[in-house]
Amino acid sequence: MDIKLLQVALAISLSVSSSSCVELITALSGCWANELNSTMQIKVSDSGLITGLYFSKVSASAQPAKGTVTGYQQDLGNPTFGFVVKWITVPGSISVWTGQYFIINEKETLMTMWLLRRSVSTSKDNWDATWTGMDVFHRNNKACKHDDGGTVSPDAGSGTGSNEFKSFCGFPEPGKVSHPP
Repeated sequence: MDIKLLQVALAISLSVSSSSCVELITALSGCWANELNSTMQIKVSDSGLITGLYFSKVSASAQPAKGTVTGYQQDLGNPTFGFVVKWITVPGSISVWTGQYFIINEKETLMTMWLLRRSVSTSKDNWDATWTGMDVFHRNNKACKHDDGGTVSPDAGSGTGSNEFKSFCGFPEPGKVSHPP
């Protein structure tokens, strides 16, 4: 193969890889609100690691629930994703969402399904411990300003930095192993 052709192929390959990382970072990062006005502020790293905070307007106590978000984003066109919310204000409960990003009627939209697992005292109560549902989120940068006047930091509660798991885009961090937290 001609050396110039090889150089062009390598340049194209690197530019596709670089632009893929940019798309990956910007697709889901930001503030999202669902149909019940619950919000999440998330950040997506180069590898697709999702971190952030979730504020639910819906809870058994009638008080807003707060939790940390950890998950992963896949794909680049209409990304698929999954994330877990470890509830801070509802001990013993954990929720998971999986879904896909779409643009519907010119609105950025996350179509999701969720499971909520609450802790129960005995196995006899297991049948009623997992609830399921669907959420539709829309990007809403104003929604992440909360009652205290502040905004939610997308790094809050993550315990990870944006440099973690960079191997997806060809920038391995020495001594780091790429696996879920």
